[in-house]
Amino acid sequence: MKYYVIEGIDTSGKTTQCNLIKQNYPCVSLENYKDSIKDSIIVLNEPGSTYLGNLVRKILLDSQTQINEKSSFLLFLAQRAELFLQLKNISNTIIADRSLISGVAYAKTIDMREALNLNLFATGGILPQKIVFLETSKDTLKSRLNAKSLDNIEQKGIQYLLDTQSYFKEILAYLQDENFIESNPNIKKPDILTLDSAMPKEEIHKRICSFFGI
Repeated sequence: MKYYVIEGIDTSGKTTQCNLIKQNYPCVSLENYKDSIKDSIIVLNEPGSTYLGNLVRKILLDSQTQINEKSSFLLFLAQRAELFLQLKNISNTIIADRSLISGVAYAKTIDMREALNLNLFATGGILPQKIVFLETSKDTLKSRLNAKSLDNIEQKGIQYLLDTQSYFKEILAYLQDENFIESNPNIKKPDILTLDSAMPKEEIHKRICSFFGI
């Protein structure tokens, strides 16, 4: 299995890029996957892509739902464990909108190493081999938030999202750290590509596809 992910804070353009991949390449959702579809890319949405994942997604994005960070973290873990039980025997290329990295980044009150270990437990020790990180400036973030209705996470404001983005960078740096690699000998250091999310979406798409080799 080739497992690649597109990461970044809300409004960074992850979903737009996954949609462009679906428009330009033979893709299939996990729900519609069959063993006979060997050449198609499986595009995932986290949380989502499974029955449990879709339920968790509705809970987390509902602006009327008040849920604490620990409960949110555990819901992410539950849907991720369910997802990877289905993925473990699939040989297709998998491209995901979010991953365990988001699961750690949005759980800032939980120790990074502990949160990462719990997420690796949920994925069965699987880490993305390639990570695209879409970085968003304060001005771009402000403009995009003003242009849309806000979900539960986005309602926490610009500074919350910028702080989360900084934590994303810490997590990505840690995944490249030799101490992490040495303590997880079965995990290969992931390749990471950081892109400015303000670039034209077509240019971002081109660079992502080149990086993923699709």
